[in-house]
Amino acid sequence: TGVGIDALMSDCEEIVSRCIAGLSQLEPSRGGEMDGLRPPFRRLEVRTAYREFAGWDPFETEDPNRFDRDMVSKIEPSLDRSAGVFLVGYPRYQASIARLREKDDRTAERFELYLGGIELANGFDELTDATEQRHRFMDERSARIAKGMNDYPLDEKFLLGLESGMPGSSGIALGVDRLVMVLSGERRLEEVMLFPAG
Repeated sequence: TGVGIDALMSDCEEIVSRCIAGLSQLEPSRGGEMDGLRPPFRRLEVRTAYREFAGWDPFETEDPNRFDRDMVSKIEPSLDRSAGVFLVGYPRYQASIARLREKDDRTAERFELYLGGIELANGFDELTDATEQRHRFMDERSARIAKGMNDYPLDEKFLLGLESGMPGSSGIALGVDRLVMVLSGERRLEEVMLFPAG
């Protein structure tokens, strides 16, 4: 429907809406149980979520480890499990290849979609500035080296592609298996996977 995370979020809502409509035709009783999961979904700013559910501001305190730990232990368990929620506006240190907001360069144009408390999608506006992307890669590389982690070479082919002029675009990873799990009422991914491991 267009470029940008607003368009991607609308596309996600449309996908979920169509899946629920199809489910309602196949299994009317199950489709009725999905009423709370119908779009539109709430847009919840990451900063607001952390202040409310974790008691700190990840934009004032840059702590990637605490951010990740609290996301799993405090933020995700606090999201409305009876509806869909978009977590939007991640701190810049949580979005290495996402464009920053024009009016707030501390905030990345990134979102994650949760449906019934399950993370379904991670989307963002692509950073197309090759110089800025190189700086971010170098910062991440320095941070890895400082922690004693493996050092990886920069992705020069990717950077060259950006330098040659990449148009504005957005990207998303949506877990179809997770969507099927939520809509089917299953509790484990293995129940909906065609070829489960083990």
